[in-house]
Amino acid sequence: MAVPRVSKMVTDRQRRCEFVDWFVVNYREALLEALTRVFEKSLGRAVPDLGFYLDGQVSLLRGSLRELVAAEQAHLDEIANDGVFRDRRDQAAQALREVVFNWRPVIRAVFGERKAEEAGFERRIADHPLALLRQTERLLSRLNNPQFALDATRFEGVAVTRDKIVEQLEKPARQLRQVMDDLTSEQTKAHGTKVAKDKATADFDEAYQLFVGTFRPAFRLVGEHELSERLTLKLSRRPGQSEEPEEDREESSDAPEPGDDDEPP
Repeated sequence: MAVPRVSKMVTDRQRRCEFVDWFVVNYREALLEALTRVFEKSLGRAVPDLGFYLDGQVSLLRGSLRELVAAEQAHLDEIANDGVFRDRRDQAAQALREVVFNWRPVIRAVFGERKAEEAGFERRIADHPLALLRQTERLLSRLNNPQFALDATRFEGVAVTRDKIVEQLEKPARQLRQVMDDLTSEQTKAHGTKVAKDKATADFDEAYQLFVGTFRPAFRLVGEHELSERLTLKLSRRPGQSEEPEEDREESSDAPEPGDDDEPP
């Protein structure tokens, strides 16, 4: 089975993190100067070096990206496992279906149509694995009922016992039940990894918004409008959120933006 590729949602955010790294390397002094001027104007006094604050935001963003990549990979691994268990379920269902299919005409021929229906052999064999399992469980319940008995066979020398039928039905039914339980467990795990991935996505977006939401207005407040425009906020779609309208997106002049085709220098 092919290994699932990392989703565009994650690669978009990787590029946003690269964009922040590029911006900090090229405009670190401008970032710190703008933030310092805003704080000094607001507080009315000098402030210490704010490099720790800038580095902390970048570190938070990088850590959020690592967690997102790990959550994405864990989810893709579970999705891949889900496919394996679905194949096993389908194979087990087919094996059980063949046993039921082969026994029904035998019971009809040896004991008659009425006895076949009394035994629980329905005219139509279910297609869906769960429905097939429920159908077989009803069949086994009737066959295991002490009050149910097979009549004498129509043909001399033909020996068909209830125990033999039950024995051949119980094994594939048990196998199907087991693989379906395994599949349910895998689906529960996949849901859990999806929830973790959505949370990691939201955490990254919040860290990215914190960076852009801090420094873009700081640039504007000190008159650095060109640098402010370079910090264009273009997050890709969040879970349950549609893309922002194209006309609401601001374009940058020459700096690499998240999601652009050009890589940071």
